[in-house]
Amino acid sequence: MTEEKTHIHYGGLEDALSKPAAVASENIRLPGESSVVEQATEDMLRARQQHEDAVRAFEQKAAQRQMAVPTGDAQVKAKLREFGEPVCIFGEGPYERRDRLRTIMAGRSTEAQHTKRQEAAGDEDLFYTEGLEELLEARVKIAEWSIPRANQRLIKERRQRVEEDPLEYEERVDRFCTFLQKAMVAEVSQ
Repeated sequence: MTEEKTHIHYGGLEDALSKPAAVASENIRLPGESSVVEQATEDMLRARQQHEDAVRAFEQKAAQRQMAVPTGDAQVKAKLREFGEPVCIFGEGPYERRDRLRTIMAGRSTEAQHTKRQEAAGDEDLFYTEGLEELLEARVKIAEWSIPRANQRLIKERRQRVEEDPLEYEERVDRFCTFLQKAMVAEVSQ
């Protein structure tokens, strides 16, 4: 008895590379490339926003840790009164009260920084007041006296630099550094 091997034939590969029959008959709708790209960009924007929020929260917590907050309970209560916040919330101890104050202070400082940035960005108009005529005359006289002297000093330094030997220059710098080191006095508290 010989067994014959039967092979199951599903069809050629050219059909696998083309659209399936169900899709070709429009029974199944696959997303197009543009909708996949749109979905990917929406996901990327959402992920970027989540990342920015996480970084902002981390920076805010770091700023809170470095913020100087009063340690005494009476001082904390006084500061909370200053901000118009409730002094004590039910079940809140001194530690929680201080932590709440820290959060409030950090929130107020970030709001203040944000408004300062907006004011600085919006304050592009040039604003000045005209000074007195005497002030203008004094500034002109100072400039007339100072500019020629500065020009002469620069000419002298350029001439000296061209004529000076590099080794002499290094030696002069070393002498000056030594002079500074000797002249320095350490001031410390005992």
